[in-house]
Amino acid sequence: MPPHLGSCEEAGDPPNVTERILGGRYMRRNGLLILTAIAALAVLPGVAQGAAQVWRVTDATVTLSLDPAHLSNLGLTVVEARPTSTRYTARELSLETPAYAFEATTGFTASFRTTDGSFEAFTTGRVEVPVRGGLAFRTEHPATREILAPVFLYDFVVELDPSRPDAIRLRSSDPALPVPLEVRSVGARFDWEARRLSFPMGDLVITEAWANRLGQPEIAGQWVGVFDVRFGAELARGEDVAPTEPRSERGSVLDVLLGELYGITSQGHIGTFPTGVAGLSAATTSCNNGDTNVPWNAPMAETHPFIGLALFRLKDDRMEMIGQNWMKHGWFALANDQCDLGCVGGGGTYLAVGCSDTYSSGNNGSRFYLGPRAEVNPYTGAWEACGSYFDGIPVDCVRDENGDGLDAVAHRLEVADADLGDTTATYYYEGCYYVADDDSTYNNIGWRECTMTWSGSNWSFSTQGGGLAPTIGPVIGVWGGIEKTQPVADGDGDVILSVKTTDLGGGMWHYDYALYNRHSDRGIYSFSIPVEGVNVTNVEFRDIDQDSGNDWTHTIGNSLITWSTDDYATDPDANYLRYQTLFNFRFDADAPPTDASAVGGIFKPGTGSTVYIDTQGPYAGATSVVAAASGADLQLSLAGANPFAERARLEFSLPQKSEARLSVLDVTGRIVQVLIDGTAPAGHNEVAWNGRDATGSRVASGVYFFRLDTADGTRTAKGTFVR
Repeated sequence: MPPHLGSCEEAGDPPNVTERILGGRYMRRNGLLILTAIAALAVLPGVAQGAAQVWRVTDATVTLSLDPAHLSNLGLTVVEARPTSTRYTARELSLETPAYAFEATTGFTASFRTTDGSFEAFTTGRVEVPVRGGLAFRTEHPATREILAPVFLYDFVVELDPSRPDAIRLRSSDPALPVPLEVRSVGARFDWEARRLSFPMGDLVITEAWANRLGQPEIAGQWVGVFDVRFGAELARGEDVAPTEPRSERGSVLDVLLGELYGITSQGHIGTFPTGVAGLSAATTSCNNGDTNVPWNAPMAETHPFIGLALFRLKDDRMEMIGQNWMKHGWFALANDQCDLGCVGGGGTYLAVGCSDTYSSGNNGSRFYLGPRAEVNPYTGAWEACGSYFDGIPVDCVRDENGDGLDAVAHRLEVADADLGDTTATYYYEGCYYVADDDSTYNNIGWRECTMTWSGSNWSFSTQGGGLAPTIGPVIGVWGGIEKTQPVADGDGDVILSVKTTDLGGGMWHYDYALYNRHSDRGIYSFSIPVEGVNVTNVEFRDIDQDSGNDWTHTIGNSLITWSTDDYATDPDANYLRYQTLFNFRFDADAPPTDASAVGGIFKPGTGSTVYIDTQGPYAGATSVVAAASGADLQLSLAGANPFAERARLEFSLPQKSEARLSVLDVTGRIVQVLIDGTAPAGHNEVAWNGRDATGSRVASGVYFFRLDTADGTRTAKGTFVR
């Protein structure tokens, strides 16, 4: 893996960007901010040897960052704002404008406890902060545009719901006044150097009560902005020493997994339905499943993770990709324990062993931290800050690009209206973490099924299945009869090819290939299938954008059908198959399928120029259908070194797509860990075991057995783990 070479400076603070809207006169009464301190909200304490400190709150600021266009689509317009604080700029809070900041009045008291720099709880219990200022909303029905009663947030309460510690509810002090917004997906962070406790980047969404009042219950949960509350603090008790980073257990295995994926929301829309475009985002939780702390610095430092989001549609038995985001740059690690791995505390510039970190959909959709995908190597996790998108003109290693001046969807997960809301289709959204030196890239990607409806003004999304945990693996695994994962080249990532063949009758067959770039940096610019002696018709190509001008073109010759775009020498910015991207290739042929090798042309220069992938293709001499990948029997084997010190790489083959359970057992026959429990594709498959049991603890050295159970039988393999 390439080393990270230093970091660059952040730019200075910009002028205050808090918007002040002047207008009519309203009676103003003191608002209250109420935070109920319960253990579920608190970040777990640090390591036992950490210093305990108690802090006295000195001030509080509440900031709401609202999207005017998105509010208007949902029938809300800010007609008067009375911000009362200039303590923080929108840029300091990583918020987009307009942002409305409200300062607490003096006279309140509160304190909280930290251990080795990690927030634990408020020691004063219930905290009430009088807030000066507020907002007034003009309201109308988003479909009929009927004018409704206005909404005032001059007298309101921000209350943590004990039954939902991840949500903060805005409640009016006057029950007769409706409140349109609630807060979700918040987490606590304490900055020891700045003496500041914050609950940043919570999602602001439409309440169910307000959606029902508008007669459109489907818009409940619609995202409209971001919530932030910050407390200044001074040390009240304890030694005033900086927190120390907890030492890793061994410091040899770095493994970040995708623990949660949820909350897909529309965060903007441009154009007129059904020819417009939506800008989406989703919440993600990463978990440190290794035994070493993971660097988690903000740009312009280069040691931080990246998050990719994508959306797929399964329609007419065709798996297609319909959108993806720019790459999210991670910037601060919390210290929660959402994956039950035993968080040891700490956080901030590193994700501590066993700890989890959640980014809300608003956080992942903030253009302040979205950069071009092309700048990140997905296989190594390398990124250069100097000369990057964030380092504009002049190129001086200082951040001066902050995602300002964009329309409502740019850089978010962009999807065309025409690709959404099809009741005959199934939709999936996918999230993936890219981390330098990650020992296992199998568990850092996952997907969830979702549905959506057009409310008349915007898209409303719902995740299917309940809970927060994703199905681990890329979405392409749910489709196709034959799937093959293939490394593109030495020192580069994989591509996955899935194919589905259909007997059309009359001697004709349909071939449908989905080629997914899992994490290859070098990418693919051409794709070929052998068609010797075969007549090919109805040739198709599909990528993820709406630009037909950059579609790959096809040729038939030299016994191959080949789709391609320009090579790197001709155009370094050509429309090649980049990582976390899926392209489709289709045709009809007058021959049934048999074993074949697809050929991919590697886009970026390096050792090797082609990659061969086992698949199926038409064969003029075939008289029967080949139903399974390479006709393989049920097989299981331990690949690579044995004994193994860090992880075992397992390979198995299935004669057909089927339910499979792959378990790790100790010498007594006790199940230590279940690696796969569900549908697995036909053909060759690979999976890794990181030497941990079901609780995430490292197992003892010794002999372990691997058992594959399927409807076609059982296979076993044996390996020796050495710590």
